[in-house]
Parts: sequence; C-alpha cells; structure tokens
Amino acid sequence: MQKAVDPSIWIDKREKAQELKAFIAASNAAAISLSGAALKALLLLNGGAAIAMLGFVATMATGDRANLLDLSEVVSVLQVFALGAGLAVLATGFAYVVMYFQAAVAQSFDLIDGPPFYTNGNKTNLLTQVYKIFHVFSVLAASASLGSFGFGVMLTGGIVSIAGM
Repeated sequence: MQKAVDPSIWIDKREKAQELKAFIAASNAAAISLSGAALKALLLLNGGAAIAMLGFVATMATGDRANLLDLSEVVSVLQVFALGAGLAVLATGFAYVVMYFQAAVAQSFDLIDGPPFYTNGNKTNLLTQVYKIFHVFSVLAASASLGSFGFGVMLTGGIVSIAGM
C-alpha cells in the first residue's frame, strides 16, 4: 500500500519555494540594474574618449605643433572609440533581448497540482536556449567594447608621444 503524504509537508515546501523564488527575483533585478549601469558606463567611456580625442586634435590644430599631428592616426583612434561605443549599444540591445526571452521562459511553464507546482511547457527549453545564446552575445559585445576602449587608449598614447606632449 502507498503511504499517505501529509499535506502540511507540501505547504512547508511551497513556502520555501516561494522564498527561494523571491530571492531569485530580487537577485535578478539587482543583476539587471547593475548590467544596465555597466553598459551605460561602457558607452560613456568610449564616447567620452572620442570627445576628448577631438578636443586634443582641436588644441593641437590651433597650436604650433599642428604639423606634428598625423590625422590618419587620429581618425583610426576615433574609429576604435566609435566601435567601442557601437559595441556597447549592441550589448545593450542583446541584454534587452535576454530580458524579453527570460520573461517568455517564465510564461512558458505549465502549472501542476503537486510539487514543484510547475513543469516545462512546450517551448520552455527552446526559449531558455535562445536567451542563453543572447546572454553570451551581450557579454561578448560588452567585453569587446571594453577591449576597444583599451586599444584606443593604447593608440592615443602613441599619438600624444609623437606630438611631443
């Protein structure tokens, strides 16, 4: 004979599951907020560097060292910073797609009567794979944006040293 299950155990497990769900939701909200701030910082970092480079060129062009400035190198550096800013925007777009598909995954579960009170729906696995792929794309684009900034700074150092600064 099958042993009867005490319903109070289900209630206790349901409460623990709800607490865990609330913790995961709070952690996810914090991660979304921090990633948004990081992506904004990358955009400001690369955009600010491009603006600073333009200011440097303007200062050099009006001074007595204008002939020391190689404009092709300056344009190359500006392109690197512009690429970094573009990659930051792309990473932000990918992050939006990740959040969209995470919401779609949450809506794809089927509710059931017994623990764990939900099961994967027809599209849950596919939606999960899609959001994980876009998550990787977002991280790669953000990393490339930061790398672009570093490369631009390195190139800027060469221009400044050639100009005799």
